[in-house]
Amino acid sequence: MSTKEVTLILEIVNARHGPEANLDEAWPVTGIHDHLADPAAAVGYLDYEGVAHPGGLPTDPELQLLRELAEAGRSVVDEEAGLSRARIERAIRGYSYRLAPEGTMVPTASGWGAFAAEAARGLVELPALRERLRTCANPACDWLFLDESRNHSRQWCSMGSCGSRAKMARYRSRRRDGAA
Repeated sequence: MSTKEVTLILEIVNARHGPEANLDEAWPVTGIHDHLADPAAAVGYLDYEGVAHPGGLPTDPELQLLRELAEAGRSVVDEEAGLSRARIERAIRGYSYRLAPEGTMVPTASGWGAFAAEAARGLVELPALRERLRTCANPACDWLFLDESRNHSRQWCSMGSCGSRAKMARYRSRRRDGAA
């Protein structure tokens, strides 16, 4: 497994999220929000998340490639394996790679095409990780993450955001019930 490419595809998948996603007040969001809706929003999101990208704005066709990769990535946890596989196969069609002198596969495209091709490599790895992929337990978040906890019981995208909110809500509920 290549952690770099899996991390990249998860960042692309998480560009579409709910209002309480693992983002802070720098991204005020109401309702489901899709940072891949326009080129400037996509670059702003990637910059905010610290994801290295080719720079400049992607064209509409390049942005569409990223949307297709995101949808296919989400399908790994949302759909049956056969449907997910078909969606992944459609999403990766058209990418080509060459063997670099050091023995690694590198995209033949450049710019945003190469960026998408790298994400496609991570997308291909997601089905093997299906048992460890989770959607944040906060229904207002919808962030997808790889559960790397020892006992595979992680529920929240981040304890610093969604996990804290859930714990605080339970605490307030217990106090309210106790006061009543």
